[in-house]
Amino acid sequence: MAAGLKLLIICCLLQSAQCGQFEVTVSQPLQVLKGSCVTIHCSFDIENQYEANLDHTCKAVWKTKDENGPVVFDSTEQTKTRGEFQGNLKKKDCTTTLNNMQDSNKYLFRLECNNALKYHFINPSDIVDITVEDDQTRPILTPSILEVKEGASVSLTCSAPAPCLSHPPTLTWTPSLGHRQENHIQKGVITSAMNFNASHLHDGETISCTATYSKQNGRTEASVSTNLTAAVSFAPQILPSSNCTQTSAQLSCSCETVGNPSPSIRWYLDGLPVDHSDNFSISSEPLNGTGLRSIIDVNQSQWRDLSTLLCRSSNSLGSASQRFCVNSVQTFAGQVAPQILPSSNCTQTSAQLSCSCETVGNPSPSIRWYLDGLPVDHSDNFSISSEPLNDTVAPQILPSSNCTQTTAQLSCSCETVGNPSPSIRWYLDGLPVDHSDNFSISSEPLNDTDKVMFPVFISTIVALLVLVCALLFVIRKKRSKKQKGVEPVDMHPPGGSFLEEERCMSGEVCSNFLNQALEMECLYDEKEPRNVKKEVECEYAQVKFKDKSAVYK
Repeated sequence: MAAGLKLLIICCLLQSAQCGQFEVTVSQPLQVLKGSCVTIHCSFDIENQYEANLDHTCKAVWKTKDENGPVVFDSTEQTKTRGEFQGNLKKKDCTTTLNNMQDSNKYLFRLECNNALKYHFINPSDIVDITVEDDQTRPILTPSILEVKEGASVSLTCSAPAPCLSHPPTLTWTPSLGHRQENHIQKGVITSAMNFNASHLHDGETISCTATYSKQNGRTEASVSTNLTAAVSFAPQILPSSNCTQTSAQLSCSCETVGNPSPSIRWYLDGLPVDHSDNFSISSEPLNGTGLRSIIDVNQSQWRDLSTLLCRSSNSLGSASQRFCVNSVQTFAGQVAPQILPSSNCTQTSAQLSCSCETVGNPSPSIRWYLDGLPVDHSDNFSISSEPLNDTVAPQILPSSNCTQTTAQLSCSCETVGNPSPSIRWYLDGLPVDHSDNFSISSEPLNDTDKVMFPVFISTIVALLVLVCALLFVIRKKRSKKQKGVEPVDMHPPGGSFLEEERCMSGEVCSNFLNQALEMECLYDEKEPRNVKKEVECEYAQVKFKDKSAVYK
């Protein structure tokens, strides 16, 4: 008896598995923006005995609330104002898009064919619950917190609900960094990914993903966003706004640095650390979140004998230094503070340690050696010798270089000196920048006029003096010969001198020079006779007569 009952139960289970049942599978729950559309991803199953009835005569009908509720969609309708059927009933796919959703409601699916197959799917699990909202759900950012080191590869993913298959939302990244993958829709969710390498420029920047939905009631749009703030840790950097100003009373230098974690600043004078004291006033203040500004004021009695002032910024990831040339804060062009050349090095043997220090500067610099912070002089234990290097001077950026910023543009000035004359190239994020619509680049010589105008001015004076002296000498010789009854000798035959050729270019100029020479003649002493031959020989060397024999006829 028990064995027969067990066999009957097994047979019933096998028959149930082979017969199938009426049921619908839909995505639950559904949220849609008011005035937009919604796609119901739907599949169904029927009892095996009705499989043959599933043909081209079947249609999909959606009703509200219950089987007696009003019809909101019929797949046989010619217009698509209420929605669009996107499934295939022969394959048991009942996916449908409903347009212009206005109110939240419950919906049930009815399969209706022109035969015995007609069925309302009314089980609780078959009912579709659609919620209509005035505002759409915000997109989700993954990861939600961005904390990386500079140089790390970052991948952000943004996902947002896409309730309507025919009108999915668009995803937009702000700012757009690196490479962005195309949007991908799967199971009612749209995703977008953005990949980039983290930079210190991204630290503290707000990154947002915006989902924009299109509505069908008036064709308006609705947008929702999700933001995150990037935290990028990086080694300190000295800002170009760091500079020095000098007055008769003191030297004041400002060092501005940024870094994450927030860096600290230490000042050094000629290689030695400096703390706040009576002679050195040091103050600090925060700058742009994790940045820092430090200002040092040096009294006049202290900075006049200094050569370099150094600012060092450091945090747990590294350090950065900025050297300020104290002696070149207010100097003429061509003067360059001392600079240690990279060719400086040390070599060591079993017997001794030999170090070479090569430096350039203008005026010529001096070198002092220190051991463990103490000065070292030539002695039995330390042999110190020096020799001059060549006259070339490596390029050096002057502390007067700086940047100014307005709401419209950023303007930066870079001033450099060196021998030979250096060239300047601008870079932005490591890439060279040329003159273009976005970047205006111009150059001009720096304080070269003093070096050029001085020799030209001296040369002009010397030439004029030679010209006046030559004229005076010629006039004096003519008058002297005439007074002695000797026929005057033409000291300037045509083509006889370069001076004559130059004077004959303008008669008026020649006349003016003669009048002035006659007036100046009265100032010369005529008491003693002069050595004419010697004067002519000297004058010849300056005026360069071509035919000297005419003088001695």
